[in-house]
Amino acid sequence: MRVVVDTSTLITLARAGWLPLLEKAGVQAVLLDVVRDEAVSAGLAGGHADAAAIETVIAGLPVTETTGPENVDAVVADWARRVGVLVSNDLALGRRVRNLGAAWVR
Repeated sequence: MRVVVDTSTLITLARAGWLPLLEKAGVQAVLLDVVRDEAVSAGLAGGHADAAAIETVIAGLPVTETTGPENVDAVVADWARRVGVLVSNDLALGRRVRNLGAAWVR
């Protein structure tokens, strides 16, 4: 099953030391370029140590190039609607995606 994974999920898993679970979860994670850039590029630029761990784990995942709104949450919500499932611990984003008709897994 394909699922869209947002930035907050990657950060939370990294902080808990559970990023390897992403590879073992039995799902195909859809990694959007805007999520990668927010979690890794902006994270490294901001001096966040978890950004390096995220970069290492997601290095093997294919990155889906996106176009459209500049707002990361808007892009994630649109892709979650297309794919049908969002994995996120972001309450506002999850509710928004659910209202668009996609499943939300916390």
